[in-house]
Amino acid sequence: MMRPLLASCLAAFVATPAFSQVPFDMSPELNLQVMPSEPEVAPPTSIGPVAPTPDIPTGLNRRILLQTGIRFEGEIGTRAFDFYLTAAQAAAPANLDMSVLNSIVVAPEYSEFTVTLNGTDLGTMPIAYAIGPADIRLSVPEGVLASGRNRIAFTADQRHRTDCSVESTYELWTEVYSAETVLELDGVGLGRLESLGELPAIGLGENGATQIQFFIPQIDTKEASTAALRLAQYLALALKTPAVDITLTDTLADIPRSGMLTVMVGTADALPAQLSDMAEQAAGEPVAELSARAELPNTLVVSGPDWAAIETATRMLVPAAQDGRADLGGMRSDLPDSVPVISGRTSVALSELGVETLAFNGRRYHTALRFALPSDFYANMYSEAELVLDAAYSSSVLPGSQLEIYVNGQIASVVPILRTDGGAFRMSRLRIPMTNFRPGINEMYIETVLLTDEDTICPPGLSGRAPARFLFSADSQLAVPDFGRIAKYPSLSALAGTGAPYVGANGVPVLVAEGPSSLQAAMMLMSRLALSSGMVIEADVVSEAALDPGAAAILVGPMGNLSPEILNRGRVVELDASGSLPVIGTGENALERWQEATGVSSGNMFENAQNWIAEQLNLAPENFWLFRRDDGAYLPQSRDAAVLSQVAQPEGGIWTMLTIPNDEAFVAATRRMISPANWQQVAGRVSAIGVEDETMLVLQPRSTILVPTQPLSFSNLRLVAANWMSTNVLGYALLLAGAVIFLTIATSLLLRAARRTK
Repeated sequence: MMRPLLASCLAAFVATPAFSQVPFDMSPELNLQVMPSEPEVAPPTSIGPVAPTPDIPTGLNRRILLQTGIRFEGEIGTRAFDFYLTAAQAAAPANLDMSVLNSIVVAPEYSEFTVTLNGTDLGTMPIAYAIGPADIRLSVPEGVLASGRNRIAFTADQRHRTDCSVESTYELWTEVYSAETVLELDGVGLGRLESLGELPAIGLGENGATQIQFFIPQIDTKEASTAALRLAQYLALALKTPAVDITLTDTLADIPRSGMLTVMVGTADALPAQLSDMAEQAAGEPVAELSARAELPNTLVVSGPDWAAIETATRMLVPAAQDGRADLGGMRSDLPDSVPVISGRTSVALSELGVETLAFNGRRYHTALRFALPSDFYANMYSEAELVLDAAYSSSVLPGSQLEIYVNGQIASVVPILRTDGGAFRMSRLRIPMTNFRPGINEMYIETVLLTDEDTICPPGLSGRAPARFLFSADSQLAVPDFGRIAKYPSLSALAGTGAPYVGANGVPVLVAEGPSSLQAAMMLMSRLALSSGMVIEADVVSEAALDPGAAAILVGPMGNLSPEILNRGRVVELDASGSLPVIGTGENALERWQEATGVSSGNMFENAQNWIAEQLNLAPENFWLFRRDDGAYLPQSRDAAVLSQVAQPEGGIWTMLTIPNDEAFVAATRRMISPANWQQVAGRVSAIGVEDETMLVLQPRSTILVPTQPLSFSNLRLVAANWMSTNVLGYALLLAGAVIFLTIATSLLLRAARRTK
């Protein structure tokens, strides 16, 4: 009797609503949640149609780093970047999100990672992210962000877990990933720009570059192409971005993404219906304004009654883009420190170049600085710069320690440390050969390798607690002497670094082959040249018939869209007797042409001896040529490789050609070529890179021409002659032998004359 009664009571208890809706919970009471009953919803009432409103995005994630991110190698390193914000973005609550990974041998108890924003320390954390990429969030205090330019700096100070040797420092690394490193801003509509002055706040896109989407209704006209080439350059400078990625579109319907600017360029009568509110203004005057329409955020309209007015509107973006800059610092967000343009004898303190004074207790100290040289720099074979070093080291530092100086990734000078009782470099002058200096921006890397007895023993804890053993003072100076000034062609390094010989010229002819890929590739190339030089090339799109071999010109297009005559003048591919393009990599003399193009030895005994002597003297084989052969045509080694070639025409013009055998890969290969990391490798007479290639293929010219750029003076002529003789060793030897013979004959004649007078 009791069992059925107990069962019925239990069934009634289980059937209660409270028991059926909330399951049994064994979590702590602090996490107890009460589930409220659903509120009653009133039936909808008809209130008439409501006009749709565009979605206003909430929040904004601003990317800060390039696509490659940051990788700190060694024991210490600092990287800084600029980024720009609107007034609304600067006032919004913000957090900095990062993703960090480090080597497993980094000792977290002795290693620190610090982030500063506009001089404010956001956080200092132990480097303990070896298990996998770790997500870090740092709060940005109110008032730290500023409208306009902001600077963020990352510093890694890391030590090895168990090893104190110099070799172990090469195992240390910490990486900050680009895609996950964003400034998270909280607010509504923060991504919209309101004025031209806010253009740099557009930021970086998903690929680490600022994306510019061009809508050109009159794209088939030469006037529109000319305007597009110039506008691409002005925009690159106005955005202050380290890289741009340009695309073409035939509609304004696409909603821009973060880091993307949509640009419409055309005359007033070509403006689409979406921009009818601006058509009346554009019909009467130049217009360069952001659209105010809600459905067209971050859409820049450049228009006017005619193409001359559009040129005027374009110049509104960067009024001083035609003027040379004395300092390239701040020109791009990846150049936060001063980058002075050195045009002659100069001494500059390293503190002015972003270097800081530091007391160091590790084994391998390094720092970096940047400076720029003009396009007509001509002193790479004889002259020397100097590092006026102000530094000190402790008595624990052993002989065998040394200071190393690298220029543009190449070793330039090594200075041994010989004293055993401590010492100082008090304004000591360390010579730096200018062999690896180049026109444009140069990077100098100073590294000190320190050996001590304590590191040999390596007791526990020494790796991070060793006393300071080296002091590097920012009062050290970089001293550059007077150097020769004359332009040398072909020289793609001068083009890549300064835009020479096209910057500063009036109306540079540009041949753009048929097809949208040619115009897109040309716009990408011109924008990269502007970002390198800080100036705009006044491009004028012309037809092939209008090209003048006696004038400098730029040619862009796939090989299949260029005539045989243009290809022959561009020296990119050798034509068959019929004038048609050969199949890539084949032909009766393909091996010979490949050897000439790539510099591979032919096996000739004289050539082998010449190469051996050049290697022993640290010279190039062409330094021993007296009569240099003309450069042959370059035979591309891949159909998907973009080729940049520069040729001095017999009539006097300098022609630069960007082409590719496969037109379908033209845009992708050009995008890879102009990326910041690859663009630094552009040099010689030919530079080529494919979509999947890691490094640039560079071919140096056999023969070059010199073009005066400075007023005639004895001092400059002497410096130019010194570098020419150092470059042409055999010619110098013959001149010296001729001078000796002349002096011998003159002396003999004088002695004979003296005897006759007696």
